[in-house]
Amino acid sequence: TTSSDLVAWDPADHCQAMEIVYPQAGDASSTLRPVPDASCATDPGNYLSIEVAAQAKSGASDPAADATLSCFCKQQSKTNLAAFMSPPYDTPAEALCKEWSQAMAEQYGQMVGSVIAVLVLNQVLLVIYSFFIAWERLCTVTEVTTSQLWKLFLSQFVNTGLLMALINANFQETLSADF
Repeated sequence: TTSSDLVAWDPADHCQAMEIVYPQAGDASSTLRPVPDASCATDPGNYLSIEVAAQAKSGASDPAADATLSCFCKQQSKTNLAAFMSPPYDTPAEALCKEWSQAMAEQYGQMVGSVIAVLVLNQVLLVIYSFFIAWERLCTVTEVTTSQLWKLFLSQFVNTGLLMALINANFQETLSADF
């Protein structure tokens, strides 16, 4: 094959045209399965209607986790997130998104709680390390620095391992709803 052959190659001569196929929703014999659109429109002209969201909520076992309802609620909350998510839920859209708003507020609260826990843990470790270094009564700055670095290494090692274990842990079955 020469370069002139590659330049002269035309896909229309060598390729078969693709056929446009539209799957039928009720056709069980079809091998093509319709895939719902997984994107959530950001253009206000393409927002989901409240009727579609209400239908999705009525058919969902967990409304807070339903993708269609979540998309609708995200779209509605774009103008003012705090006012949309906080009670009272006066508008029909706010009432429809009540469970979603509560789930999102819980998720935001867990994130803030995690950040505060890490900050508190860091301050506790700082006090403990200062106490241990003073207790050791090291004579030189080099010994103090070496001791600080060794304790920092150990805490980083343990902290990383514990955080990974806690982050990846599944406490859904351990914590009951009666709590």
